[in-house]
Amino acid sequence: MKIYIFSAFFLSLILPLQAQQLLSVELGVNGLTCSQCTRSVEMSLRKLDFIENISMNLAETSGKIILKPDMPVDFEKIAQAIVNAGFSVRYLKLNVAFETYKIAENACLKVGEMYLVLLEKKEGFLNGEMSLQLIGEKFMPRKAFKTYQNQLSNPCQVKKVYWVTSEKSVFNVGLEK
Repeated sequence: MKIYIFSAFFLSLILPLQAQQLLSVELGVNGLTCSQCTRSVEMSLRKLDFIENISMNLAETSGKIILKPDMPVDFEKIAQAIVNAGFSVRYLKLNVAFETYKIAENACLKVGEMYLVLLEKKEGFLNGEMSLQLIGEKFMPRKAFKTYQNQLSNPCQVKKVYWVTSEKSVFNVGLEK
């Protein structure tokens, strides 16, 4: 019994209490009309060193980026690569795996080395895989951004944050009792 208790204590010291991991990035691209357009966006994105693989879908004018593990991701570079290919960003969504992460209103979430500010006014726990849409002028059409513009604040006390909102269908919040 003492061995099990010691092992559990030792593991608790070396394992993080909250493991959040950015799994992939989904993107929507305005203006894709042909396979050459899709290829242009794909080739522009493949130049980024933190991208392991990308698959594009012309029918839905979207794509999915698989990221290299343990590399910092720059979402501005993703958006700029789409613009450099001659198109505009409709959305960027982060697929993040949460392991029982407690949140408060306007939560500051640390995922890897980046900070995300969740704009939902909810308290509870995040658990499981979640899709979070980036909010910002570079990550969505200007008209869509205007609906969020007055909600942006930085509770994280760090220089660089990304504002996100969740899709209601995947927002997995277990409210505290």
